[in-house]
Amino acid sequence: MPKKTRTRRISYHRPISLITSLYKIIAKVLSRRLRKVLQDTIFLTQGVFVERRQILDVVLIANELVDEKRRSREEGVVFKINFEKAYDHVDWGILDHVLERKSFSSKWRSWMRRCLYLTTFAILVNGNAKGWVKAYRGLRQGDPLSSFLFTIVVDVLSKLVVIAKEKGLFEGFLVSVKANNRSK
Repeated sequence: MPKKTRTRRISYHRPISLITSLYKIIAKVLSRRLRKVLQDTIFLTQGVFVERRQILDVVLIANELVDEKRRSREEGVVFKINFEKAYDHVDWGILDHVLERKSFSSKWRSWMRRCLYLTTFAILVNGNAKGWVKAYRGLRQGDPLSSFLFTIVVDVLSKLVVIAKEKGLFEGFLVSVKANNRSK
């Protein structure tokens, strides 16, 4: 499936996810369990795929911060990260290490590894499979687990930003007294 119109480059095509029914059932069960524990393990600045949090809240806070800084004419920097190909570049070893550091059991991590390691892609030419390619990294588009696993990986980046702020490498914007000076 093309990501952009009128493209000839293979890198601008998205693989079609043809996941078996059994895998979909297993992944759905695992993703529902994962959703329940994410709110306890994911940093407060994350607002996606975590129960009782919404991405719209994070977007509104970011917009308010930018507007306030413009009105006050106070200098500051806001950075935006492009996650266009981020799903494709998730390293499975790092993901497993992060799950271990977040105290996920070895049994749970082995289920995640099995779901990831079984990933293969067929190259279709004119609708016919012309060979299979084994995946060694990345998360599948359309996989019920992918969004939650990606949220866990991005949480590491959020924590690195907080650590850098705590070390005085930069200052965060005060969002509200309740938010404890969270930086966006």
